[in-house]
Amino acid sequence: MPRRRWTKDIIIAEILSFPPGKRYSTYIKGIQESLWKAAIRHFGSWGSAIIACGLDYEEVVQHGPRQSPSNKSNKKCILSSCNSKHHAKGYCHIHYNIMRNANKG
Repeated sequence: MPRRRWTKDIIIAEILSFPPGKRYSTYIKGIQESLWKAAIRHFGSWGSAIIACGLDYEEVVQHGPRQSPSNKSNKKCILSSCNSKHHAKGYCHIHYNIMRNANKG
């Protein structure tokens, strides 16, 4: 089977083909890992790919796996220009991935 050539437009179309409640990262990675990997490669993070689709990342995340109430945090991203929920090391999910990827190179 030939390798699929992913482009940003194809990735966006594939993401939008999933029902709204099934666009979160762990679901896509589990059923179509090649799409998930292509999104990371082309957009830098799953969150950035979701935003490129014109979708609200926070709304997509709300459909993902649920944390128990004791694990939830009301903290916000440490970047003053961002009002998203804290994910790790003080950053929201999108900014955490950007910082992590910047430190790799």
